[in-house]
Amino acid sequence: MSRTTALTKLRTTATGEGRQTAAKALRALPPHLPPIPEASDGQARLESLFLANLNRLPVVSHPTDPPFAIRRCTPGVTDIVIEIARPHLSAVLNETLPRAVPDQDLDGIPGIRAHHHRGHLVLEHLRLAGRIRIPLTSTQWHRTRSWMLTGLPAGTVAPWATRPHEMLPLEEEELLFQAESEPGPGAAESARMSSALLRRLRLLHGAPIPRCWPFYNVWPNPVPRNSSGARLLNLEWGSRPTALELAELLTDARSPIALPAPLRTRTHVHAGDTPWVRLHAEHDSQLLLRHNPLPSQSPRPWSSEHGPQRPPWRMTARADELSALDLVMEALTGAHPLVDRSDLRVARRREGGWDLFAPQLHFGLLEHLRQVAHSPACPHLWPADIEDMLSPYGEFSIVRVRGVDIVFHDPTQGQG
Repeated sequence: MSRTTALTKLRTTATGEGRQTAAKALRALPPHLPPIPEASDGQARLESLFLANLNRLPVVSHPTDPPFAIRRCTPGVTDIVIEIARPHLSAVLNETLPRAVPDQDLDGIPGIRAHHHRGHLVLEHLRLAGRIRIPLTSTQWHRTRSWMLTGLPAGTVAPWATRPHEMLPLEEEELLFQAESEPGPGAAESARMSSALLRRLRLLHGAPIPRCWPFYNVWPNPVPRNSSGARLLNLEWGSRPTALELAELLTDARSPIALPAPLRTRTHVHAGDTPWVRLHAEHDSQLLLRHNPLPSQSPRPWSSEHGPQRPPWRMTARADELSALDLVMEALTGAHPLVDRSDLRVARRREGGWDLFAPQLHFGLLEHLRQVAHSPACPHLWPADIEDMLSPYGEFSIVRVRGVDIVFHDPTQGQG
C-alpha cells in the first residue's frame, strides 16, 4: 500500500470524506503539513464558534444521525467544507445565522454572513479571516432562506439577509461581551482545540449502545482557566466509542490523524464505571471527554430496519402533493399512531404544500415521522424521503417530504 493510500484511509476515518475527495485534498497539501491540517487563527476561531453553536440544535438523536448533524468535512488551512446530514440543513443554518428578536438575546453567531457561490453556501465572518463552505444548490438555499424568514416575530431583524456587509449594534455588543478580557495564547489554543475536534468528528460516530439514547453535547466553560484565556472544552456523548478509545485515537503520537502535539501534552483518566478522560494542551486548555450512555426513557415500539438509502424497488424522489400528504398521514396515524386521524385538520397552502393542525407538540410530530421512516411501519416512507425540517420560532414546524412542504401547527400555541 502506498503512503498516499494509507494516509487517505486514515484521513477518511476522521473526516468522513470519500476516498477521492480525501486523496485530492492530500495531494494539494504542502508536504510539511499533516494529513488533517491545522486551521489558521481566524479560521480556528470561526470553526470554534460554529461547533459551539451546534449544541443548540434541536435533538439529533437517531442512531443514523452523525455528531452535530455533520456528515463529513474537508479541512484546509483557511477554509473548511462541511456537509450537513439530511434532514438537518435548515436547522443548522437557522441556529448559525444571526437574528435579533425584540426583547431577547441575539440568536446565532454575531457577524456571520452567507452568500451562495458555485454550489456552496459560503459562511464568512465580518471580523474574522476564515470560511465555512456548505454544499448546497441555489434552489435549496432559496427554499431554506424562505423558511428561515417565514413567520418572524414582529420587529425581528435578520442581518445576514438585510445587512450583508455591516454589523448590527446588537452584534457589536455581543462580540464585545464574548471577547476575552485578556486575550492571550490560551484563548487561541482553546479555539484550535475546538477546531481540531470539529475536523475529526467522524471518530466520534460509532455504533449505538442498545437501549441507550444517542446524543452529543459540546460546550466550553464560560470562565477562562487562567489569564491567557485557556478554557475547558466539554464533550459528552452516549454512543460508542468510549472515552478511553476516543482519547487513544486523539493522542496516539504514531498516528497522522492525532491532535497536534501542543494540544495533547498529557492525559489524565478519571476512574469510574465509565471513565472520563481529560486532555491537556500546552497553555492549559483542556478537552474533557465524557462518555455517558443514558438509558432511553421511551423504548421504540418498532425496529429500525430501513437504512438511509432508498428502497430497492423503483421509486421517484418527488411526489405530487396528495401522495406526499398520504405518506405523512399514514406515518402519523397508521401502525404506530401518534395522533388520531380525526384530530388532524388539513389545509392547502397558498405557496404549495399543506398546513396540518394537530393537538400535539409539533416538533414531536417531526421526530415521530423520522422514527417511522427508519422502521418498517410505513413501507413507502423512507429516511431519504424526509429531505429537510425546521422548527424556527416555537409555534410551527416545517418538513419537506419528497419535494412537498408540510407545515405542522399546534392550535393551542399562543392560547391563554
